[in-house]
Amino acid sequence: MEVKLLRITDLSKKYGEHHALKHVSIHVNKGEIIGIVGENGSGKSTLLKTIYGSEETRDYKGMIFLDSKELKIKNPYEANDYGIGMVHQELSLIDDMTVSQNIKITRENTKILGYLNSKKDIREVDEIIGDYGLSINSRDYIKNISLNLKQFVEVLRETDKPGLKLLILDEATASLNKEDSLILMEIIKKIASKGISVIFVSHKLDEVTELCNRIIVLRDGVKTLEVSSLPSKGYDLNEIVDAMIGRKIIKSERYVSKNNDKDKYPVISFKNCSFSFGNEKLQNINLEILKGEIFGITGLSGHGKSMLGYGVMKLGKNSGSVLFGSNQDDISGSNPKDIIRRGIMFLPDERKTHGLMLNASIESNITTAAIASQSMFVSKFTGFVSKNKVHEHTKAMIESLNIKCEGPGQPVTRLSGGNQQKVCIAKALTGNPELVFIGEPTRGIDIYSKEVILKTILDLNKSHGITFVIASSEIEELMRVCDRIAVAYESEICKIFDNDDDIYEELGYAIAGLGRSNEKIKSR
Repeated sequence: MEVKLLRITDLSKKYGEHHALKHVSIHVNKGEIIGIVGENGSGKSTLLKTIYGSEETRDYKGMIFLDSKELKIKNPYEANDYGIGMVHQELSLIDDMTVSQNIKITRENTKILGYLNSKKDIREVDEIIGDYGLSINSRDYIKNISLNLKQFVEVLRETDKPGLKLLILDEATASLNKEDSLILMEIIKKIASKGISVIFVSHKLDEVTELCNRIIVLRDGVKTLEVSSLPSKGYDLNEIVDAMIGRKIIKSERYVSKNNDKDKYPVISFKNCSFSFGNEKLQNINLEILKGEIFGITGLSGHGKSMLGYGVMKLGKNSGSVLFGSNQDDISGSNPKDIIRRGIMFLPDERKTHGLMLNASIESNITTAAIASQSMFVSKFTGFVSKNKVHEHTKAMIESLNIKCEGPGQPVTRLSGGNQQKVCIAKALTGNPELVFIGEPTRGIDIYSKEVILKTILDLNKSHGITFVIASSEIEELMRVCDRIAVAYESEICKIFDNDDDIYEELGYAIAGLGRSNEKIKSR
């Protein structure tokens, strides 16, 4: 017999005149895993924040019941007291504390005189780690572990809370590769088997359909579909996509000619370079990327695929020579501002930490770097920034990238994660760059917006000749848009593939470290 843990009736929430949620009613049974899907800006994040008692959603209309008792949760602390835990889309760990300290924070064991009992904390955390079959050292500092392991620590922190009844996971697999996603999905199933209910939000429909007992679709703040999985039938993906999007999706794809590079010169060259940032590094880099090329780099988390952009922008430690432009000028000693002025932009994979000013407006985020480094939107006659030009440019970017927002003045912190990602993309493209490094451009993005972003990259590459270097875990997307794809394994570029229809299997082997040769990397 199904027992309802959570029941939400007629939930509505407005931001100004914008309806984020309109009369949404859902329920979650005890021990059930439900999936919530929808485009960026469909209302998913607002729904989760309302359940978790976020300050910005307190003025909602409607009713929330937990164990048949109506709640009016004022803040996340109260949500935790009621047995509700949440793993947010962006990490909220403390870098200078250990794995154990992060998991036990505010719930530390103490000795008789009130001193912390760190040894007991470590023992209990090690038991949790072992229970879920993970390979994490509880004594490691967060700043020294990979992004995928940080995501697991976030989940463990919530499951360690006493009295947990409902676990909310907002894009918990967005930063994980396929292998780690499967591990996390098994952990979620184990959590549910203990009678804990799970709300799982993801743009990866294959994961949602594999994991969830029911799927709820939101579009423009309205519940458009609720379907259950039948053992003999499964889910109808076309039905789910139609309910999410309401319009046809056209996949973006690049035509790659094997002879299109004969007259091209290297736009950037790496000579004996080594780059490191945090716990990740890429070393022994000897590579040329051609003018007008879309160059992809992939690999497992922690193996260095994101380091090219960090190294060029002087984030972290770096060595070797970086040559840029038609004259191959050495820019190794340049500072980030000069590098941007030369026409290189960088969109990091961790957008909230390194890519956005969260409390500033969409307009400021998109245009400030271009104004500061290249004097864009500045009048030649007055020397002042033209607010009209800034405003018009921002509106054009919002429209072209399908950024769902109230307008250019909306604070970025109030956007969904996917729309924040699109603001980062707009920022990177605003300065009319010659070369753009992008880390995980479609992470946390809905299936329609993914194609918008990929099409934008292809269009700008074709019309403006912009060179793109894309670091991504999404192999299928790289194969659709890139001329060449490199694989990072154990902190080195182990192989570079010319893109054609026959490389998918070889890419997979290279990513796993199989078939690796000691041949010198071919660059051209």
